[in-house]
Amino acid sequence: MLIPLCAVIGRAAININLSLIALSTLIYIIIKKDFFIFKASWFKIAIILWLYLIINSFFAKYPEATFSRALPFVKYPLIALTIQYLFMHDKKIIS
Repeated sequence: MLIPLCAVIGRAAININLSLIALSTLIYIIIKKDFFIFKASWFKIAIILWLYLIINSFFAKYPEATFSRALPFVKYPLIALTIQYLFMHDKKIIS
């Protein structure tokens, strides 16, 4: 319900909102011990790609700047994981 409002407010608000949703879903998965969701092949590939970005930032001309830009990219696999978990696994959360 807050996502359309955050879209009107600005990019920072929607990024914070989506990051909080992904983080709370991650905490929920850890509490429920549903670790099977992390075994999806697309998630493993996305995390490997993110780790590649992190490692690649150490070899850049300005490592501090590139590391700070590569670090937040972990939110995209987590948001996709949230969508998969909410819509394909736990139907009672949605209703």
